Amino acid sequence: MRLTLLTADSELDAAEQVKLWLTGSLNGRGWEQAVPLAVVLALCLSGLIWAGWAARPLGLGDETAAGLGVRVDRTRLALTVLGVVLAATATGAAGPIGFVALTAPQPARRLTRTPHLPLLCSALTGAVVLVAADLAARTLLPPLEIPVGALTALVGGPYPLWLLGRGLKQA
Repeated sequence: MRLTLLTADSELDAAEQVKLWLTGSLNGRGWEQAVPLAVVLALCLSGLIWAGWAARPLGLGDETAAGLGVRVDRTRLALTVLGVVLAATATGAAGPIGFVALTAPQPARRLTRTPHLPLLCSALTGAVVLVAADLAARTLLPPLEIPVGALTALVGGPYPLWLLGRGLKQA
């Protein structure tokens, strides 16, 4: 409600920017948004390297991971905090672009052919999906630019459902 009031009372340009941010867009993003992202990524780099290592035993189940000496609750909390920091930073820069995180890990797992979640490959796959969606959003309907968040929701929403349906058929 407060956001609706803010957009109704603001100037047209400010209301357009708020609307664009709410749907998620890379339009108009420049180095002023890229620099803070790079700083946060650099600060989180050691945590990301650790996360790639720490997530593997958790995939075996809590009891097995604890048997291997992993502090399951602490590891899960640290992974959650790291994920929230990175997601909040990206969302602050481009808005809430949905379904990339649900769509990217599955092709990454198939590309690497590993049983665990390949963190680096998932991140790169997500970046490629986002750039491809942004390119499509800018060029599909030439004078119009579709917000990239709307396009990723349109394509990325049915994809996990398709994966679930495929998994049920195989079971």
